[in-house]
Amino acid sequence: MACDGRRGVVAGADASGGCWTWDAATGGAVRIVRESGGAAVEALAFAPDGSVLAAGDRSGVVTLYREGGLGGTSLSESAGALLSLAWSDKGTRLASGSDDGELAVWDTHTGARLGSVDTAARSTGFGRAVRAIAWQPGEECIAVCTQAGAVQLWDPDTSTLLRTLRESGSWGAVAFSPRGELLAAGGLDGVVRLYDLGLGGRPTPQELRGHGDAVQALAFSADGTRLATAGRDRSIRIWSTPVGTLRATCTGLGGWIGAVAFSLDGSRVLGADADAVAGVWEADSGRSISRVRRADPEGAAPVVSCPSAGSPRAWEREAARHDWPTIRCGCPRGARHVPGSFATLLAARTESEAKGTGLLNDVEVQSMLFEAAVPVTSMTIAALGEEGLPLPVRRRLLYLLLILVSGESHHTEADLGRPDLDVECQEAARAAIPLLHAELAREGTSGTTSDLASEILEVLGDDSGT
Repeated sequence: MACDGRRGVVAGADASGGCWTWDAATGGAVRIVRESGGAAVEALAFAPDGSVLAAGDRSGVVTLYREGGLGGTSLSESAGALLSLAWSDKGTRLASGSDDGELAVWDTHTGARLGSVDTAARSTGFGRAVRAIAWQPGEECIAVCTQAGAVQLWDPDTSTLLRTLRESGSWGAVAFSPRGELLAAGGLDGVVRLYDLGLGGRPTPQELRGHGDAVQALAFSADGTRLATAGRDRSIRIWSTPVGTLRATCTGLGGWIGAVAFSLDGSRVLGADADAVAGVWEADSGRSISRVRRADPEGAAPVVSCPSAGSPRAWEREAARHDWPTIRCGCPRGARHVPGSFATLLAARTESEAKGTGLLNDVEVQSMLFEAAVPVTSMTIAALGEEGLPLPVRRRLLYLLLILVSGESHHTEADLGRPDLDVECQEAARAAIPLLHAELAREGTSGTTSDLASEILEVLGDDSGT
């Protein structure tokens, strides 16, 4: 994901190698810059003036897509998969970071590789990966954040290490303030660390706390007085700099937020999530202005559910009651896909098909519940009331219901005001008590399904069937 706040444009990519740009305010004006079918794009970055989009993929290729041009210009291949990109403030050079720890610098006009350096010579394994990079204004140095958690400053001209601000910890995102005196580093722990380089890079950075999960995107306003931070907790937070006080919180996206930017005048902040949904908010108040999903390039409406032919089934009527694009689940995309995934589960006929299409590790992760768990509980109850469900599907639905009623709210949900999702799921599941007793009494029922029904009843405080 990448955001160009100057023009209000978002860029995104999918796992099949496709890449698009679109208007963040309308969802339209979609431009396909890269067709699907190639290596997955892992990194995107707009040039400072927005006229060029750089894309780095898992095959190690950097491609520059110029506005209004046909196709793209591919730079020389890197040794490893590309995970991060950053432009110099003049737009004449591009830095790339790869999964093998290489930081490379390219001439964006000639395509020449100007140099490279191994940023993690003392690291091993995936800890070497360069997860985030940022070019300091004035092009004096490049900040690098490695998978192992090191925050380093490198000289791009001499390929020498200037300073290590942090030896280890967690990775996420890095960004320089417009004058280059402040460096923000976002962590997997949800903490943003603000380094004042004007003081020589003080050993104890200021810590901005508030995010409940990994910080994946950072952006300073053009005047440097505010910092926007965003990530997996699906919120954007606006901080005053350099004092670090929280000014506003922006919510409303259902997926992990991977890109954020301020408008040129600083009055608005733009963010985009992994479901290709972009939001615009007032930067001072956090008030939502718009939220749109990228339009299908062919003009078709996005698929939200998979309805059956004829009259809607009971679970479909339940699903239709909810605004899925605004609901959170445990995957990066948000809950838009949930009705379709549920329909695929009900269409399974074998045990392996049912396991492969379930919603475990999605609406919940290791029994930690997300907002989508509550409507999925009601949908599950409605589906269990259908006649003729194949045994593998019935078994999977009961197992899903057991996980939902016996889990607990993920800490990010508690932070967002939903600390009792388990109680909400249990309340919704009480409507299934007669169905669960019927499962216990079902002639020829599988021991597994009766055991699951018994466990659910126990969680619900109804042990009359045991």
